[in-house]
Amino acid sequence: MVADMYEIVASVKSIDSANRTAILQFSDGQTRTVHVRPDVDLSRYKVGDSVVIRVTQRCRCLSKIPELRHEKPAWLSTTGESRVLGARAA
Repeated sequence: MVADMYEIVASVKSIDSANRTAILQFSDGQTRTVHVRPDVDLSRYKVGDSVVIRVTQRCRCLSKIPELRHEKPAWLSTTGESRVLGARAA
């Protein structure tokens, strides 16, 4: 598993407690409406406050190792003949 974590600082522009959303303004000037988790006490925040958002991204890669086959190659016959060369084995 690979994980990457970073933090973003934003300024609170408005809070909608009923819908549990907030409009945040980021350092590049863009604003975005974000949903606020139920465990966050919105009464602790007001317009103008700076908030830190911690973002964690995880990626899990699963792969299956192919099973090894113990078969004779298709070009090798059981009689000792080589189909590729057309000659008999000695």
